[in-house]
Amino acid sequence: MEINQYYNKTSLLGRYKFHFRKNKDFVLYKFLRKLYYVLGFNKFLPRAITLLEIIFSVGRDIIFHLNFKNTGHLIFLFGRKTYYNFLKYKYFDYKENCFNFGGIKIPEISYKKEFLANYFTFIYPEITKHIPLYFCENPYEYEEVVLEKNNIVIDVGANTGFFSALASHRGCKVYAFEPIPKVCNYLKMTSILNKGITVIEAALADKDENMIMFEHEKSLGESSIIGNVDKKHTQKINVNGMKLDTFVSLNNINKVDFIKADIEGAERLMLIGAREVLKKHKPKLSICKYHLPDDPAVLKRIILEACSYYIVKESGYKIYAYVPENKK
Repeated sequence: MEINQYYNKTSLLGRYKFHFRKNKDFVLYKFLRKLYYVLGFNKFLPRAITLLEIIFSVGRDIIFHLNFKNTGHLIFLFGRKTYYNFLKYKYFDYKENCFNFGGIKIPEISYKKEFLANYFTFIYPEITKHIPLYFCENPYEYEEVVLEKNNIVIDVGANTGFFSALASHRGCKVYAFEPIPKVCNYLKMTSILNKGITVIEAALADKDENMIMFEHEKSLGESSIIGNVDKKHTQKINVNGMKLDTFVSLNNINKVDFIKADIEGAERLMLIGAREVLKKHKPKLSICKYHLPDDPAVLKRIILEACSYYIVKESGYKIYAYVPENKK
């Protein structure tokens, strides 16, 4: 059997897939699976599958797929707490009090669901060079739209800073925008742990003024300035708002190479406020397009109105755009 072969059986609780990186892991798994049925655990103790969890969750590169409730991410694990503890066992640096994923440093975050979702979005593909099976939100890099060393990166909706840390690890300078105070506190910790990240506690939009943000009280994400969120679990807060054009001009930033944005439907407002940046600097764009029904058409139109040289592509949940070198 080749390394990285996938083994899929519905017999183990019907919803797990295993990624085996070593032949011996596969052999051991088959033995334990057989033992699981011989002992009759599947009949009277379904959760006895934790026998496998104990064997494989410490020090082995076995990944478990399980769908998180209320998210679009299919995360590989036997349960949030178990897999988080596995990551902490393997990657936590107690001297620096952070996770260290091969030089990408992330502070400990109390919201385990968001931590793991971000881990599989940004960190897992980087350290394994493998995109998780059934990955719902495709990566922020695609074909020509990739981070390069010494890029100036604008991270819009930086959240706790996973993408910013990844870009820093690749040798980029990052301006990370996050308007929610409780989230920005984690982002600031990430900026201390990784060089080249400047945190701006503000929302990027189409105006230079304070604005109302609908903050999700039970999540580090899902907050928005356009109000397309679950009103039951949100509160209104005042945040600083600005146009990217204004920020770049006031700070004398002489180039912008890459813009990543996931801001819960406000991507169109950010792009409107970045028209001069798109026209002058022609950065690569990686923009989420699934928050509003007309996002694909509207976002593409704004990009091409700002600079008709852009080549715009869609894949999964994102729009990617770039200008060919001979058009810059």
